[in-house]
Amino acid sequence: MSTTSPRPGGVTGPTRAPGGVATGIEERTILLHGQRVTYLESGADSGGPVIVLLHGLAGSSSTWLPVMPLLGAHAHVIAPDLLGHGQSAKPGDGDYSLGAHAASLRDLLVALGFDRATVVGHSFGGGVAMQFAYQFPELVERLVLVASGGFGREVTPALGGQADPPHDARHARHLPT
Repeated sequence: MSTTSPRPGGVTGPTRAPGGVATGIEERTILLHGQRVTYLESGADSGGPVIVLLHGLAGSSSTWLPVMPLLGAHAHVIAPDLLGHGQSAKPGDGDYSLGAHAASLRDLLVALGFDRATVVGHSFGGGVAMQFAYQFPELVERLVLVASGGFGREVTPALGGQADPPHDARHARHLPT
């Protein structure tokens, strides 16, 4: 189902968190269901909780580079490039719905051996994080949304178009604000 390996030259190098603690960020690749998924990792030896950082629609895992050394000093941080973004595969016939991204995140966590994680989502990543928490609540320690898509009376067209079959977007439009 999966293999994981560091990408040659994929280490961003040590960075320093406040207090001078060196924390490295490594770029890794794993094969899930025949598709390459790339992710950044920091704090693997921290002994802390697992934190997953999900980027926005026009972003990639590099969105999180400024905070990964800080978090990595106290937590095991994973920032994947969602399918179709960054260095991950971009299959022409891929399923890019929120539900598919949530299932891919579940598969990544299982492949990496994580039982639970705090999931942080920014913009479109917030929509993926909410869908993940809805589909797989047993895997979610905490849910953190940063300028998340999908709130308010109307779902943004970009996020609404990524929702699972139309019932999700229709119901989201009727949530009280």
